[in-house]
Amino acid sequence: MLGVTAQQAAPVATLPVALVSADSSLQPVIDQILANMQLAQQGFEALPFATPDSNAMLLASLQATNFQLLMSSGLSQLTHGQVFVQVPEVTAGDSAAYRPYFQFYTPDIYYRTAQGFDPNATYELTGTVGKGTGGMALMPITVGGSSAEGGGALELGSGLTVNPDGTFTVFIGPERPDGAVNFIDSSDINSLLIRDMLSQWASGGSSFRIDCVSDCAPIPAGITDTGLSGDIISQLLNRVAPGVIPFNQLNMQLAGAAGILQPPNTMSDLESQSGYGVALPSAAVSSGHFDLQPGEALIVKIPQIDSAGMNGIELMNVYATNLPATLAQTSLNGTQSFLSGDGYTYYVVSATNPGVANWLDSGGVTSGEIYMRYQNIPLADRPPVPLPVETQVVPVDEVAKYLPADTPAVSPAQYAADMTARVLSYNYALDNARVDGQPGWVTQQLWLHDIENAMGTDNYTAVFGEQPETPMWLRFTPALSPDMLALTKSFLTDPSASMTAIQDNWDLAMKDILLPIQLTQALLEKNFDQTTDAVQGALSSGDLGQALTALFAGGQQFGTILSDSLFDPNTSIISGILNARDDLATSVFTATGGMPDVANPLAALEWAFLPELSRSGFDFGALLDPSSWAGLDLGAALDPSAYLAMLFS
Repeated sequence: MLGVTAQQAAPVATLPVALVSADSSLQPVIDQILANMQLAQQGFEALPFATPDSNAMLLASLQATNFQLLMSSGLSQLTHGQVFVQVPEVTAGDSAAYRPYFQFYTPDIYYRTAQGFDPNATYELTGTVGKGTGGMALMPITVGGSSAEGGGALELGSGLTVNPDGTFTVFIGPERPDGAVNFIDSSDINSLLIRDMLSQWASGGSSFRIDCVSDCAPIPAGITDTGLSGDIISQLLNRVAPGVIPFNQLNMQLAGAAGILQPPNTMSDLESQSGYGVALPSAAVSSGHFDLQPGEALIVKIPQIDSAGMNGIELMNVYATNLPATLAQTSLNGTQSFLSGDGYTYYVVSATNPGVANWLDSGGVTSGEIYMRYQNIPLADRPPVPLPVETQVVPVDEVAKYLPADTPAVSPAQYAADMTARVLSYNYALDNARVDGQPGWVTQQLWLHDIENAMGTDNYTAVFGEQPETPMWLRFTPALSPDMLALTKSFLTDPSASMTAIQDNWDLAMKDILLPIQLTQALLEKNFDQTTDAVQGALSSGDLGQALTALFAGGQQFGTILSDSLFDPNTSIISGILNARDDLATSVFTATGGMPDVANPLAALEWAFLPELSRSGFDFGALLDPSSWAGLDLGAALDPSAYLAMLFS
């Protein structure tokens, strides 16, 4: 078992330079991966529903798939199921998107997969149901090549026995241990898929840990909490290479199943998902296809299933790749949506903000997929027959005419408040999940650091891409910061609940800060050891010039480590402090009645630009175009009375 403890903070972006050159022996397998990626890309682009804007996203999704293979076919299998493949990934950064995966991932569900169980071993899965969890499913599956099949899931409220304090234990193995309440027979499976379905992001999700407890196969010596050996890195890449084509063949099949084959601007009926791949019997889904011209909006009318533990809708590109969902409202769950009084929920898909509730931002693509899911539906409430889902294309500036009278209008200040709450809530859920990552955040950063050093930065980026990030300075601006006036008001309104929330979340906040410090310490120790070995090796051979070169390289790396420890948007100590700030503020808002429903004018001004800026990779050049400022009320952002009114309202 890896001695990795729960860890959290934020992920990798630019890793320190290496003292040693890349391992040239890895180049053939790297070239094979890149060649397979090219073949997969050609396969996607040949699909009849391919579009230029979705094709532009393909490379990042193929790289995300490679990252999945690295963690699943690689590290999880080599550790016999004791490394979780987690989406959003443990190394995802706060206030930033996670990697763009195929297979209709959603920010409402945290996925964990353990792959490569030893058929003779017994495993113990322990966990605690989170306050924000609306549904949970532990599904035994068999993964192979271009297929994944499962069944017999243990679900929250149906098959999974949970203790009164929210904890649970599940044994996985060939024989049921004496006294085991929850058991999964591993005789005919090789993996476990965990879905943690969040209905309340700002309350955090569930925690999980899996350990082998008997008849355990040894974990290779080259996998440790502090790094990976060269031999292990070679094995990992040689496991990724043959998986690229079959796994992407599965991705192509699932793209067709996620709604793109529906007639444009229609949705399938809402019906049971059972019998499909790794689907759950307690789920009901509807999938659809939007294809809109500028100035058009698609209204989607979906029947409500009030008793479902969790529900959510999301937009994807034509390949069922999740659109960036942190800084753009490309998904909504039940607690984020307005539910109309007529028994239906009305969503509006459009590229521009229509100024009404339940807007889904399609700005990244003109054509794509819509996926609606209800999860953890009680048996008595599951639809006995398919329920029709209605759609209508209307002018975006006339949307309100086609919606029920009780549909709220949403002002720019209200939209900005929703988006800031979205970011802070997402950060809180992500930080909690990252704390419970297996292995932890520091270990995964060190592993990726070793892999990048062995491959070389250019090769690493070509194969696995880069972790998405948001410029850290933006997290000091009103749009991506807690509203301190509103926070002060919440604290003064209920100081007891506020202090209790801070006390309950203090450990999380400290881990936010301590983990980047631990990463910096570990990297500096590696740097010192590598520099010392390189200098001593050069001196022992009498090569003073090489010794000086090694010393200079070590000093250069030392400077890079210190710079990243302060300024990297995802891994720095400053980012950890910001994570702690946001988590404590979110906990206070949650404990005292929720986040503000109106943002200050400066935040509203920022949110007029942020979604498009994030899609452009934060190309701020577009802001120099005067037309991009047309129609914005700049005077309101400078009016101090608006800020004072928020404090005393």
